[in-house]
Amino acid sequence: MKYLYVLVNSTTGFYTEQTYVSMLSLKHVTPDAFISLLVDDKTANIQDNNFLESIKSLVNEYKVISLPSDMSAIARSRFIKTSMREHIAGDFLFIDSDTIWANPVNEGDFTFDIMGVLDGHVPFSQNTAKEKNIAYFKKMNCFPNSEIYINSGVIYSKDTLFSKKIFNRWHEKWEETSKTGIYVDQPSLNHVLNKENLLKKVLLPGEYNSQIINSWNFFFKAKIIHYFSSLSSKGILFRSPYLLHQSFFWENFKKNANEIQINNIVSAPQTLFENNITIKNSDELLFEQTRTYGFIKDLYIRKMNQKKSRFDLIEKILTFISK
Repeated sequence: MKYLYVLVNSTTGFYTEQTYVSMLSLKHVTPDAFISLLVDDKTANIQDNNFLESIKSLVNEYKVISLPSDMSAIARSRFIKTSMREHIAGDFLFIDSDTIWANPVNEGDFTFDIMGVLDGHVPFSQNTAKEKNIAYFKKMNCFPNSEIYINSGVIYSKDTLFSKKIFNRWHEKWEETSKTGIYVDQPSLNHVLNKENLLKKVLLPGEYNSQIINSWNFFFKAKIIHYFSSLSSKGILFRSPYLLHQSFFWENFKKNANEIQINNIVSAPQTLFENNITIKNSDELLFEQTRTYGFIKDLYIRKMNQKKSRFDLIEKILTFISK
């Protein structure tokens, strides 16, 4: 089986650095892993990028996909991802860049032609991102209509005609929905899987895509930790206790990474937390997505950064009222 990554460089993220760390962690748990990499032509032509050169040294199979020059980075990434089956021969496990490996796979877990992990590790009706997803569905006119909703960050694919058919339909549906200007690929994937009545057959164990902002149920036995770099850097997500989810961690890594630091990261991914953390329930997570919470938190952050803020005034008023 091959381990497949897709890399499209962007000036607004740390995808190259994250891909490098994910690949290194894969080699740490599976030294003989066969790594395939698909890149777009713009990324392939980047000069003087040490991380990109380091990535190439880890890769067994490297393919460049030419795309229209006016296509945005996010569109390029999703175009290649949804069409990756046509570029790679053999069975593969696709892994998003914003991941880190903790344990090797058990190939006996891959029992169907295409497989993935439940998004958020819960049925769709219990997903804390449900309302955001429904808004996407409406704008894209793409309705998966199922309690089983797969996260596309880790996808297994056998090299079969059936798997190729599913990928072709996924890519076609993604191209259709992308015309709305929304480039997310999960709705189109789940739409196709549901149309084919496959959703009950495609579930991988949760440890293959431990989505730590949603659930801790699979973290301690995780094979792949998915920390979601694509989420907004505003609000609570900016202060995620998991270091790999923090923008300033990657800013520092990009400038100052050394062999000792890299080894510490890939050898102990389940310890990469701030010292003071807590576990939150679903009610707290939902509250943190409200504008009220964001407003109050912004006031607090401004206060902590010694900027003008009315946080102390509000705190005094509430203290007086609660007496």
